Amino acid sequence: MPYTFVCDACGVTLDDGVDYTWCPACGGDVSRRKVRESAPPRPTAQTLSLNVMMRRLLIAALVVQAVFALLAPDAFPYLRTWLIAAQVCSVAIVLFAIALAPDVRALARDKRTRILHGLEHATINLLLARSFPVFAGCTYDGEFEIRLEHDGRSWDRLIEIRDAAREAIVRVASGEAALAYSDKCGTSWLVGYALLALAIVASGFAALVLGAPAGVTFAATVALGFVARALKRPIGLFAQRHLTVSTDLLAGTVKEIERKVTSDGNTMIVTIAIDVTPKVRATQGGVVIPLFG
Repeated sequence: MPYTFVCDACGVTLDDGVDYTWCPACGGDVSRRKVRESAPPRPTAQTLSLNVMMRRLLIAALVVQAVFALLAPDAFPYLRTWLIAAQVCSVAIVLFAIALAPDVRALARDKRTRILHGLEHATINLLLARSFPVFAGCTYDGEFEIRLEHDGRSWDRLIEIRDAAREAIVRVASGEAALAYSDKCGTSWLVGYALLALAIVASGFAALVLGAPAGVTFAATVALGFVARALKRPIGLFAQRHLTVSTDLLAGTVKEIERKVTSDGNTMIVTIAIDVTPKVRATQGGVVIPLFG
């Protein structure tokens, strides 16, 4: 029967297959508990490959359907139902993006948080290059956190994570701006979904105005969807560069780093507090002036 171990003193949860008799973090006594059966399993490489294959099959099916719909615009009555459902979902996504606009504008004006956002990306990029099992990150005021798989080894690699954050500060401050951006950033995801939703709404509006049959509308929607997909990366990086991420970093210091394990024992959360000093740009000539002379 699988068990997880919880430290009675510091509350650390340990679930890496080791039969613990004491806490490796503080040396306190541990209690043994049965692993909850409801804990979701981690996706395996085989599962991820299957997901990629299914996504490719779906794209191929959409392309084939679009071609047939273009050749026989009135031969597929069910396409009208598909289009209505797509329009409803797309309008909801557009409204959601509009609702988030004030928060994005506020972030765009907060240079320190934007710099921290870039340092989060840079730290994760460095850790991924070193085979750390990082799968998520989030930036807050004055700190950011990264989430990684608690595989039994990550707990003892806190110094490496701290060194990666310090290296990220040095490299971004030295001009390696590309390190501060990520295709997996929430900004890029939001931009990608918003672009796709706008493409679907635009095709539906154009079809309504022109009176196009459902088959032609479906083919146009699929075509615009592929255009939105192609533009997702460059526009997502553009949005990061101008709205949510800044590389105007003069200096930074890692003030504190904390770690904890989620209750299911599968995820370790590392919170890194960093004090950043932004660059101040002169109003003329584009000269960069340090805040502290």
